[in-house]
Amino acid sequence: MGKIVLDSVLREKLHGMTEPLEVFDESGKTLGFVLPVEEYRKRLRPSQDIPFTEEELERFRRAGGGGPLSDFWKRMEKV
Repeated sequence: MGKIVLDSVLREKLHGMTEPLEVFDESGKTLGFVLPVEEYRKRLRPSQDIPFTEEELERFRRAGGGGPLSDFWKRMEKV
């Protein structure tokens, strides 16, 4: 990964990097996106918390259904 050292003027333009930013050139073409360190870490290592109770997970298991991802993509081709 490349690195850029920001001087105080550019750092000020980036508003202290407190939120994700889109970086674009003079013509308006998007060049990339910059994330603050904490946001980057959150996205790199998503929460390990599972938003379902054990009872809900068991109900999902018993409900059956599902299938291979390849079947899903075949269905999506028809949409």
